[in-house]
Amino acid sequence: MDKQQKPSFKTIFSVIIIVVFFVLFSYMGNSWATVLTNSLGSGVSSMVVYVSITILAIVIAPISTIPLIPIAMHMWGPFVTALLSIFGWTVGAQIAFWLARVYGKKFIHQRFSIQKLKDIKKRFPNMMYFGHWYFYEWESLWIY
Repeated sequence: MDKQQKPSFKTIFSVIIIVVFFVLFSYMGNSWATVLTNSLGSGVSSMVVYVSITILAIVIAPISTIPLIPIAMHMWGPFVTALLSIFGWTVGAQIAFWLARVYGKKFIHQRFSIQKLKDIKKRFPNMMYFGHWYFYEWESLWIY
């Protein structure tokens, strides 16, 4: 019989930090929502600003819109916020994909040698199984 592993300190600490940040951002969202609604308004212009920040957050990795979600939920409600967030995430992902397709190969070749990329590629099998999907290697999609 397998022993159950106790969660490590790192895991417990990470969960506590996430909960603290969620509570803090929710409180900030409720307290700042009135100020932001008065300054930005709750109309289309503020929705465009929210979607634009969400797109930027997807394209530029260190930026996050997590603190804005409770504020947006207070301003427009959960359904509209979900729609705006999904729209921003989708458009941001499309822009990030396009940037990676156009500039990614040049960026990778400037930072890594072809031999190093081939060595990394050898570590992965030709066919990988994730859940119910099979992913096959396509030579034309590889960087070199």
